[in-house]
Amino acid sequence: MVLKGTDTYLSPEKENTVKSAIKDISKNLNVPISRAFTIFALKYLNDFGLDEDDAEEISRIDGTGDGGIDAIYIDDENSIIYLFQSKYIEDEIYHRITQEEIADFKDALNRWTDKVWKNEKANSEVKRRIPDLLEALDKNYEIHLIFLVYGDFRRGVKKLWKPYNFEYKNNKYQVKTEYYNKDIIVQSYFDYFSAKPERPDIRLRYAKNQGIERSLSYNNEEMKCLLCIVPAIDIAKEVKNNYNSIFNLNIRGRLNTQVNKEIKTTLNDLDGKNLFFILNNGLNIFCESIEEENDGTNKFIVLKKAQIINGLQTAIALLENMDMLANVEVVTKIICSKTSNIADMVVRTTNTQNPIKSSDMVSNEAVHIRLENEISNLDVNYYYKRKRGVDTSLAPRDYRGKLAIEIPHAAQAICSFYLKLPHIARTKKRDLFNKGNNGYYTQIFNDNMNGSKLVLAFKVFNFSSIKNRKIRKEYNRIKIKDENNRTDDDEANMSYLQPLLYMKYHETALIGYYLNKILDEEFIDKNLSLLKKEDIIKILKDDNFPKILDRLHNLIRKTIYTYTDKKIRDYGGSYTNLFKHDIMKDLEYSLLRTIRMDNDNIKDDIKTFFKQKIFT
Repeated sequence: MVLKGTDTYLSPEKENTVKSAIKDISKNLNVPISRAFTIFALKYLNDFGLDEDDAEEISRIDGTGDGGIDAIYIDDENSIIYLFQSKYIEDEIYHRITQEEIADFKDALNRWTDKVWKNEKANSEVKRRIPDLLEALDKNYEIHLIFLVYGDFRRGVKKLWKPYNFEYKNNKYQVKTEYYNKDIIVQSYFDYFSAKPERPDIRLRYAKNQGIERSLSYNNEEMKCLLCIVPAIDIAKEVKNNYNSIFNLNIRGRLNTQVNKEIKTTLNDLDGKNLFFILNNGLNIFCESIEEENDGTNKFIVLKKAQIINGLQTAIALLENMDMLANVEVVTKIICSKTSNIADMVVRTTNTQNPIKSSDMVSNEAVHIRLENEISNLDVNYYYKRKRGVDTSLAPRDYRGKLAIEIPHAAQAICSFYLKLPHIARTKKRDLFNKGNNGYYTQIFNDNMNGSKLVLAFKVFNFSSIKNRKIRKEYNRIKIKDENNRTDDDEANMSYLQPLLYMKYHETALIGYYLNKILDEEFIDKNLSLLKKEDIIKILKDDNFPKILDRLHNLIRKTIYTYTDKKIRDYGGSYTNLFKHDIMKDLEYSLLRTIRMDNDNIKDDIKTFFKQKIFT
């Protein structure tokens, strides 16, 4: 059993902020507050970190006929099936999770794999997702059942939330169970951000006869490596004093995981405290130089421009349990070098205690640092967020009011807009960061991609995301009604809107395709990827550009609906399956046909727009 919950005190201000954020999601997406809480948790819990659109999509099954599962997320990158049950409890005094609710959630897998239940009781969204679950089970994916609770369990009930065995097609699976309570979810909302200032100097007690020093050579540079045992309280104090700067080179922010809980358990045990330096993996600290000090009582080493690059979770756990650190020691490896590549190598090879996303692993690469700097120097309403957990309110540049471009979304935008591979962007996110022959990373992030090109792609991607959110809000408005109370018009609207729920990435690609087509027809040797920075900035700032996007959106909606209405049977009646395939050629042809049939003069208007913006 993995318990993610904590018993830390949360101020009323923090709770009210979170409740307001959940209500905003409910209002913006037109979903019940319970489902809005699910979306909120999946977005801000670092163990998942889904964007709001993806969280909304995977929770669309929630409602009558969901079989006790409120959201399903299949992580193909790590071969894991996540099944979520979500409870938003307004009155925690009188309502806590019961034994019956646990038993019902555990039985959910039996329902979803029962053909009779599927045919008679499953709602339409569940029926569309069951094949994905069965396919993952056939591939022997791990199964995780996760309770998301804005509240807590009844006394004595937590112990029932433990791993259990599940059988399907004569295969036996051990289902892992996890639990996030209100405390950890609220705190994660605020821990979603962490700051990024300069690298500090830190001071640690150290006795030379307790350590091992080595001089090493790398790329003709001499460097030092020091392996030692230092007092845990020294680490905790330095983290406390330099919380907003000591993790700058770490590839992610704080995560709330089982590792942290086990550290606290070890510190609570007398034998565990004495053996902490054996039981814990310790820290890796990178610095540029080391100086020695002596105050007459203790010997110290001062690490100049230091960074904790591995062991962030341990460091945070020590900070949170400072009153338990008497006589506790921590194994610490100190790498002293002026070459930051060394730090990158250590990060890549040692950060394995908690799951790392593919996008985390590239966050310190030169191309992303360059994109961050280029976009910060553009006079546009965007900034590049290289890392999970960067607090823009404390960053050196003023990012307030600007939209964040996170690396995963940047990759999806470029893959859709420039490469015209929306099915890859939507369903194969792992491959976007694969540098091998089967990956797309080097096609997406290379010397030809600059800040202005990325902003243009992301602006279109974000436009499509906003439009898609409105479509989902309208669909949810109808879906929330009881089936018996839906009118014929309601059913017709749901039928029309269903394929449009999946169009975000394909719309981004189709807009890129059509703009490129006009450039190619009208001008010699011009396309979106060859435009100068100045030309792109003109396009981004022009008031007519959003109007052009709006008109294209309406035409693409018609294209998507007409095309999918004809093709859905060819793909087993599943829109999810349909949009997994490369259908861009067909959609491009269908879009041109739609534009011709609508007698829309958008082609001439786009030509005029480009002439005014680029060739004046």
